[in-house]
Amino acid sequence: FSPAQLHRHMLSQQRPALLLCIMLALMTGLGIYRWWWHISTPTQELRRALGNEEFIPYLQPIIDSRNQAYHGCEVLMRWQHRRQGLIRRISSFPLAEESGLIVPMTRSLMQQVSGTLAPHVRHTAHRFSLRLQHLRPPLPGSQPDR
Repeated sequence: FSPAQLHRHMLSQQRPALLLCIMLALMTGLGIYRWWWHISTPTQELRRALGNEEFIPYLQPIIDSRNQAYHGCEVLMRWQHRRQGLIRRISSFPLAEESGLIVPMTRSLMQQVSGTLAPHVRHTAHRFSLRLQHLRPPLPGSQPDR
């Protein structure tokens, strides 16, 4: 057999196996491509969590240590992550600020809190207030509260 004849003979005999190998290679490539695009960047993960309403408010009471009187509460943001569970300290705040997601995250939290507290407004002397000092950027060299 010449090399050309051998090649034709192999193709005619092994065509189904060759087609199967090509199909498996294409399917594997497609699977890897789809898997690769499902890996998200930290910003994409924050955006996904915001869309799924995974950022939830926790109300921490403010108590006067002198007389143990209740003076209101502070709203803390927690992340109910789909895989990791409850994340108490969100280390992604700088990323959220840089990406512009901190504003929609804050709005979402405010909507949730107002919806939760609205039925109780008539039963309390406390009012909801927003301190603008928390909205300004921290001074250079200072550690912002997170």
